[in-house]
Amino acid sequence: MSNARRAEGVIGASATLGLIEYIHSHGGAVAASSLVENVAVLFRASRVKIQNTIELLDDLGIVKVRGDQVSSSEVVERADVLGARLVDYVLAERLAPTLGDALVLVDGTDEVWVDAKRAPGRHLGLGALLVDVGVFHRDRLTSTTWRVGKQYADRFVEAVARSNDALSLGTLSADDLQRRLAESAEAGLKAEERVVAFERSRLKDHPLRRQIRRISDRHANAGFDVLSFRDRSSIVHNCFIEVKSFVGTPRFYWTVNEIECAKREGERYALYLVDRSQMQRQDYEPRVIRGPYEFFFGPETPRGWDVLATEYRMSANS
Repeated sequence: MSNARRAEGVIGASATLGLIEYIHSHGGAVAASSLVENVAVLFRASRVKIQNTIELLDDLGIVKVRGDQVSSSEVVERADVLGARLVDYVLAERLAPTLGDALVLVDGTDEVWVDAKRAPGRHLGLGALLVDVGVFHRDRLTSTTWRVGKQYADRFVEAVARSNDALSLGTLSADDLQRRLAESAEAGLKAEERVVAFERSRLKDHPLRRQIRRISDRHANAGFDVLSFRDRSSIVHNCFIEVKSFVGTPRFYWTVNEIECAKREGERYALYLVDRSQMQRQDYEPRVIRGPYEFFFGPETPRGWDVLATEYRMSANS
């Protein structure tokens, strides 16, 4: 499922509701590959968009994706209920800072309009679905602005207000900064330990299973956090894992040292992306990107990811 390309969008509202019902009607888990094929035939939909929709429903907690198995968590039967869940998703704090410039309040009315190109969720390929479920309304397919559904307008304005408050009150004292750094380090440690446990379970029959271990506590500049093996046939460490933890949509910072290590090790290097809100589940599996240097910096821009340089080193040359 990790190969789905989010930017290509998702299926429409009626097909999404049909997909939810199809998964629920099968009771237990369904193989993702056969699910995609069957739904593609039923709804005449793009396989990539179906994959993207399954990942979205997993993010929303409506289905569970475990490896190649998909199972139902709850049934959503109405478009307005799906719309409300999508609004919660796109108005999460991780998107709110970009929201204010995209919204326009119409004087003398209670209408809220949004720039179609910068609408929340648009970069995730959700624009058409948000229109389909009534979160946004557009007069024409080519409309450059969309009206926010009346029942959701206050939610959008409140999200901007929270963003404004965060900006104006966002200064940190030295003590607050140290506390946040300590919390971040603790969260990173727990994620690394979860990856070690996952790897030892994945390679439970490996004769050198005990040598799957964290090294970040002893070798901080190694460029990765965990030593492991690609498979049971490997007896020399050949899987170098950098652990990145997050909540919600995957987002992380990758240091120059880690990037250089990834470039040097190629397919032997892997990013394990761990959702801290999910990792306590026994059946949780981190998202794995093997060969991430080629994935992010290869000739083709990775779909569904934004890669942004946030820091530059300046050196005088004279």
